[in-house]
Amino acid sequence: MAPSDAGLEARRLEGEARAAREKIRAFEERYGMSSREFLGRFLRGELGDEQDFIEWWGELVFLEEAERGLEELRRAERGGEKERG
Repeated sequence: MAPSDAGLEARRLEGEARAAREKIRAFEERYGMSSREFLGRFLRGELGDEQDFIEWWGELVFLEEAERGLEELRRAERGGEKERG
């Protein structure tokens, strides 16, 4: 990936991660529990399949994927710096 492409991808992923964090924070406030607590209870089947819970779970997955993508870009960038340096 060219440096300018990597920068665009990083900005896109950062924006998506920021939006996901905002949605997650709203769910945490609405339901009075942390995402960690929610995820445990959701995965154990204690919360049912209410639309909000499915969306909350989806935002958590989406955030994890965006953060993983950002980390991969950073790792590739560090690797490229070593090759140049």
